[in-house]
This record gives sequence, C-alpha cells and structure tokens, in this order.
Amino acid sequence: MADKDFRENAPLEAAKERQGFIESRIRELEGTLPSVQLLAANAAEPQKRVKVGVTVTLKDTTTGREVVYTLVDVREADVASGKISTVSPVGQALLDRAVGDELSVHVPRGTLNYIVQKIGL
Repeated sequence: MADKDFRENAPLEAAKERQGFIESRIRELEGTLPSVQLLAANAAEPQKRVKVGVTVTLKDTTTGREVVYTLVDVREADVASGKISTVSPVGQALLDRAVGDELSVHVPRGTLNYIVQKIGL
C-alpha cells in the first residue's frame, strides 16, 4: 500500500482475504450465540458416562497404546489437539459409554478396538 500500486500487491490482497475470512467467522459465531446451551459440570462428581465436553482415555487393544480425546461439537473439532466431533465415527461410538466398555469403530483405514479406561472433565 505504501507503493501506491494496488494492481500487483499480493500481500495486501492476502491480508484482505484473511480479514474477510475472520469477519465471516465472527458473524457465524455471533449467529450461534443465541442458541447456546451451557452444560452443567460438577468437577467433584466423577463422570460415569461419556458425553459432550468430557475427556476420555482409551486403550487400543491391538497396540496397547493409550489415546486421549475430548468430545466436542463438530464446530470445535480439532484432531491435532485431541478434540473429536460427536459426529465422527469414534465420537459416535464413544457416546454414552462407561469405564470398562469395549468398542469397535469402523473407520476408513480399518477397525479400531478400544477399551474405555477413564472419563473425566
């Protein structure tokens, strides 16, 4: 912008595009706010069943490896940080499970077999 040449200013165009994306996301979140429901969480009371907002520790029965997931709404899902959607195959299979439950999940790369080890907030 300092060059006063707006025809070939790729950084300016990229910044405008990013700003548009952010403003769109803000409008989307503002539209969601009126329908928000807060889930009551009692940290003193241990969770007995898997539901939205809880963190679940699973043991892979094939490899023995432990994985930790937090069940979230589809708009909050971020697999890299361990947040999986309740509409994903693993998320759907986990809903309403208890500690000790075994589950098999069919995913595109095969079948995953888990045992629920821990449920927490």
